[in-house]
Amino acid sequence: MLEDYTDNAKFHSIIKYKKPTIFLTCDDDLIYSDGYVDFMLEGLEKHGCIVTIHGRKLLGLGRNYYKGHSAFACLHTYPQTCEIDVPGTGVTAFRTDYFYAPDMYKAEEKRMSDLVFAREAAKQGKKIMHLGHKQGLVTQQAMPIERTIYGMEHKNCEIQNKIADEIYNIKYF
Repeated sequence: MLEDYTDNAKFHSIIKYKKPTIFLTCDDDLIYSDGYVDFMLEGLEKHGCIVTIHGRKLLGLGRNYYKGHSAFACLHTYPQTCEIDVPGTGVTAFRTDYFYAPDMYKAEEKRMSDLVFAREAAKQGKKIMHLGHKQGLVTQQAMPIERTIYGMEHKNCEIQNKIADEIYNIKYF
């Protein structure tokens, strides 16, 4: 029987790329514009670290993961480029010679790939940049919110809160 890695499966093929490779992660509920890949590659070139257009800046310990931190949504215009703590892994790019974690897909936490990724990046001391962007770079497929990971997890997020605290402790203490 095959194991269901849920959204962590997007990291499954990293193991194939031991030499320097550019890795872009995607989500099945997003639609990527024609200019998306070029935009992300330019961001990688400019910043030389993990780049994303979605994520969170953690603001402290003991906070609700979904409501207690600064959020940067990929579906809206966010002109500022800034360092963040948790990337949205549906819209993230990195080079495998900068960040390499071939076993991330095996994480026991399911439907939390953003936090799984961020925790590993924090452990490795890797920088994550949110790229300023305009609305329309990605759009979302029409679907009921309760079928999204956010819809399934935001009301009961104790595990997410715990992982966010782990990341905060790694990065700031």
